[in-house]
This record gives sequence, structure tokens and C-alpha cells, in this order.
Amino acid sequence: MKHVIRTVLILLALPMVASAQFTFDEVFPADSTAANSHGIAIDAENKVWSGPYYSSLINDGAERINPVYVYNPDGTQTDFSPLKGSVTADTLLRFGPVTGVSSSIDGNIYVSSHGFRMTASESGAVVGGVWNQSRSFIHKFDATTGEALNVIEVTYLRDVNVTHAPNRPAVSEEGYVAVSFVFPASPIIILDSNDNYDILTTVTDDKLGFSRTLEISADGTMIFNPNTEPYTEGGAPGHIEVWTADSVFDEYVVSTPLATGSDPGAIARYPGTDIVFATGGGSGNGPLSGTSTMFNRYYGYSLNSGQVVSHFDWNYASESQAIEVPRALAFSADGLTAYIGSFSQTGNGAIQRFTAPEPVSIERTAEVVTGFALSQNYPNPFNPTTNINYTLAEAGFATIRVYDVLGRVVSTLVNQEMPAGQHTVSFNAANLSSGVYLYELSVGNVRLTNTMTLMK
Repeated sequence: MKHVIRTVLILLALPMVASAQFTFDEVFPADSTAANSHGIAIDAENKVWSGPYYSSLINDGAERINPVYVYNPDGTQTDFSPLKGSVTADTLLRFGPVTGVSSSIDGNIYVSSHGFRMTASESGAVVGGVWNQSRSFIHKFDATTGEALNVIEVTYLRDVNVTHAPNRPAVSEEGYVAVSFVFPASPIIILDSNDNYDILTTVTDDKLGFSRTLEISADGTMIFNPNTEPYTEGGAPGHIEVWTADSVFDEYVVSTPLATGSDPGAIARYPGTDIVFATGGGSGNGPLSGTSTMFNRYYGYSLNSGQVVSHFDWNYASESQAIEVPRALAFSADGLTAYIGSFSQTGNGAIQRFTAPEPVSIERTAEVVTGFALSQNYPNPFNPTTNINYTLAEAGFATIRVYDVLGRVVSTLVNQEMPAGQHTVSFNAANLSSGVYLYELSVGNVRLTNTMTLMK
């Protein structure tokens, strides 16, 4: 007798659908007249940090700044907002154009800045009046107080004779910071979590494509570089280049890409799942012809299947509105709130808030025949061999395959006619790297899955 089992899984390499779509809540803040948003982060207190690329005049036009605004959840600014830069050695290092904002699990905020605003003593002009774009910085702040904790100059990571901006810094849960730059052929570097932010790993010296942003997985073993280069010769422009490694201390290699045919200008991992959200467009200042995705759509990609499992769209106030250029995206820790920002919007509506009734998850409905079973492998975790027990209610052609987290088959353990009854098959993973793998039993219309962990 057949019955249906409904499960919610994080690791599935099989067809999936997403639950809990985001819906538009409001323009944030509701009476916002702030400048465009080139980076958004949400801290542990659900405060929203937003940095515009363009500068603005303050103090009756006597001072030009590139601010970072910090909003409480109700849309009011905190008492330390806006921030103008970092105080280091009693010197105020003012932001140049803000190119990205990120949060970390330890309660800190990272702001990348293309250059800095000179002081009067350096330029002879009004305070903050001159933009020096020859240097690149990442400013680190305490999210609770707004206190500047560190300034990491990353100019040395690229050719100092070529001026271009750093991408949004990507921060893992261990505090490792991935850094790159907008132009092609830039390096992607992972900085250590120590006070000096020493170079830990060079992911690549020569990244693909023009890109505005960067993301890193929670454990640091995956780097996501959205860029404008076609994945295949003659293909549609743009994809997300994915670099993987066993750990942040090991060599990174290019893996299966995400979002082929897109042109992402914003990317963020969705908390607690294997989903990464990225925009359909936004690396440039207008739509990129030939893309297979909607420019103003925010797509959620499963790292296991590579497929879109969720999406939501920029909310236009009217059909006559100009196209928005998405450059900022962030999720609250509980996954129930998303904030998005526009590079081209300069008045009311530069930031929008979306909400979901429950966290986005991945669901799969499977028909399971009574008498079929796929047991947890033993031992688990294992190194490098393990046994898998399975039971067939009736004879049939059985297949057991092992998949990696990107949904690729790494081993086929069984692929033949099998009699009814209990069976055991061994799996030797000596040629694989440490990590979580999914194994699937397929017999006729029956599919059973489970996960196992290889630890070397």
C-alpha cells in the first residue's frame, strides 16, 4: 500500500519546490528621501545599514560626504546615524563611494569604500570635498554602538596603477573576509579573522568578468562571484562563478556555476539553508541584452540542484517608473524579512522591505511503498568507507547513487536487477573531499534519500 511522506530537507539533489514566498511590505523607511542604496546589511538587532554610492552635501552645502545610514526596525535613524567614516589614530577617514555593506555573526558590520574623502589639510578645499579614488578600504564597525573597530586597506591586493572599486566584502561565520574588485582579472582573496586581516588564501589571481558583489558560504568553503562573462562560448551573458574548497586553508577550484544567463548586481545567502539569492541584473547601469532572467527579479537558487526555488520582484509604484538597478540585498537572521536597494533610485523608494509568513524552505513530496527502506549509513561520519543497508519490498531494477552538495553524481553503487529483501552495499570515498553527501535509492517509482558526512 502506498502513502505520501512530506519532508523538509536542506540537502536534496532532486526536484524541489520552495515554500513561503516573499511579498512586498513597504518602502523603507516609509518617508525616506535618502540617496541610492549600494549595499545593505541587517545586524543582530534587526537594524538596517545602508550605504549609497553617490555623495551628498550637508551643513548648508559646505561639506560633502558619502554616508552610511543606520535605521532601527521602525525606520527611524539610530543616534549614531549617519556614519561618515572611521576614526583611526585620531584621524577621521571619510568614506568614498560605498560599494558594499555586510554583516557578520559576531555583531560587526563591514563597509567597503572606493577611496576616501580628503580633509581640508590634504586638499586645501572644504572638508570632505575631494574624492581620492586611488585607494580601497573595508571599514569594520560595532553594530550595537556604531564604533569604528578597524580599517582594512585592501589597495595592495590589486595593481595600484589601476583604479577600481572593491566589491561588497563577503564574511563567513568564522569571520573570514573574502575580498575582490569590480574589474575583470582582479584577485579574489580571503583574509584571516585576526586583527591584522592577513592574507589567508588566494582563491584566484584572475577572476572572470566585471562584477559588483561577492558572497561566501557560512563555512567559507564556497565563494560566489557574479560576473558578466558567458558560461559557455556563444552563451547568454553572465553567470555566478562558484569556487569550492575543502576548507578556507585549501586550494579553491571552479565548480558548477549558478544563474547562467543572468547579470547579478546583488547576492546574499539565505540564512540556515543551501539557498543563495541573486538578482537577475544589476552589474551595469541598465539591462544587459541577451540575459535569460528578469532584470529586477530576486532569484533563490538551491546549491544542490542549481535550480530556482524561490523569487520575488522589485515593487514599482507605477508602470511609468524607470527601471531600477538592483545593487543591495540582505535577509534577517530568522529569514522572515528581506531588504533590497536600488542604485538608480535617489528619492523615496531607494530601499524596499519584503516579508514572508515563514522561512523559505525546500520541500519534496515522495511516494514511498511500504516495505522499501534506505537506512542511515554506518559508520557516520565515516572515513573513507561506510556501509549502506537497504530493503526492497519486491524485486526490481535498483540504483543507488551518491551526489555532492551541487547535485553532481560522484558514485553509482548499485545499478542492476535486485531481488526482494535486505541488502548492504559499501561506499569507498577515498577519492572525495570531506563534506556532506546525499545518497539515493531508486526502484521503479520509489525514491528514497538520505545524507552522510565524510570527515578526513
